[in-house]
Amino acid sequence: MQKEAEEDNETKLLIEIRRLMRTAERYASKLADKYGITVAQLVIIQEVDAHEKITEEELCEKLRLAAAVGREIIDRLIRLELVTAEQGKDAPAKRVISISEKGCDILSENPPLLQDTLLDELEKIDVWQKNMLLASFQRINNLLENENINAAPILAPGKITDPEPVPEGNIKRVMRPEKVDVELTKVTSLEELEKKVDVDDLSRFLTKHMRPFHDALKDTRQGIIDSLTGVPADGGFVVLAHLDDELMGALVMLATGMSNYIPAYCLLFVGVDSSERGLGIGQQIMDFSLKETDGNVYLHVDHGNPAKRLYERMGFFHSYAEMRFYKKRVQV
Repeated sequence: MQKEAEEDNETKLLIEIRRLMRTAERYASKLADKYGITVAQLVIIQEVDAHEKITEEELCEKLRLAAAVGREIIDRLIRLELVTAEQGKDAPAKRVISISEKGCDILSENPPLLQDTLLDELEKIDVWQKNMLLASFQRINNLLENENINAAPILAPGKITDPEPVPEGNIKRVMRPEKVDVELTKVTSLEELEKKVDVDDLSRFLTKHMRPFHDALKDTRQGIIDSLTGVPADGGFVVLAHLDDELMGALVMLATGMSNYIPAYCLLFVGVDSSERGLGIGQQIMDFSLKETDGNVYLHVDHGNPAKRLYERMGFFHSYAEMRFYKKRVQV
C-alpha cells in the first residue's frame, strides 16, 4: 500500500511539472501570436522603457543575462525596430539602448508577463513556504543534473535567444512584425493543377505540414484527385497560396453532391508551411475558400488540433460527435 502511494505521488509530481511547462509554452505562444515577440524580448523592452536610456551592459546586469545572450536579443529587437541603439559618448564601444515608437506601441497594449503574475502570487505566501518551494525546485533540478545550467530569471520555454526550430533547418518566424499577404489561386481540374504544382508534390506538402493530424499520403493524393475529377460530384476545388512563387499553403474542398442532411462541401485538407505559421496565411486561405463555395461546408478536426480554434472563430461549430465503424480496423 505504501509503495503504491509513493508511486502515485511520483506520477502526480510529473503531472504538476508538465502543467508548469505547458503553462509557460501556452503563454509564450499567445504572446508571439498577439504581439509578434518572445517572452525575453518583452522583458527587455519593458526594462528599457523603465529608463530613458540604458547601456547594454547595465541592461544585462539588471536582468542577470549573460552579455552574449543579451546582445543577441537586443540585436533582434533592433532589427524589428522595437528599440534603438547608439554609441555611448564616454565609451563609444558601449551601446546605449532606447525604446522606439514601435516598441512603445506594443507596451501601450500592456501585454502581461507570466512571471509577474507568479511573483504577485508568491508575495501573498509566507517566507517558509517560499523557502520550501525554492528547496523543492532546487532538489528537482539537482536530480536531473541541471545544477550547472546557467539560467536567467525569465519564465519562458526553451533557449530565450532562439526562435522555435522546425524540420529541415528552417526557423519559425516567432518574431514577426506583421502579417503577410499571399497570392491565392483556385484550381478546379487536374490539368489546371499540374500547371501550378505536381499532384504528388502537393500530396507530400499537405502530409508534411499537417502533421501530426495528417492522413496517409495515398489517401491525401486520392482526396485531391477526387475533388478535381467530380467524385462524388462536380464543384470541388483546390486553393493554392503562394508567396514570391513559393507554395505557402493549400486547401482541398470536396463537393458531396448533397445539400441538406450532408452539407454541399467537405473540407478535406488544409495545411500551411510549418515555418510560416502565425502570419495569417491559414485565415486568408479559409476566407477565400468559403467565399468560393455556394453551399454549406463541414470538416473533421481532432480535438487536440490547434486549427480547431481558427475554425470556431470563423463560425464552424459542432453539435454531435462523429462515430465510425470500420469493417477492418487498421492498427497505426
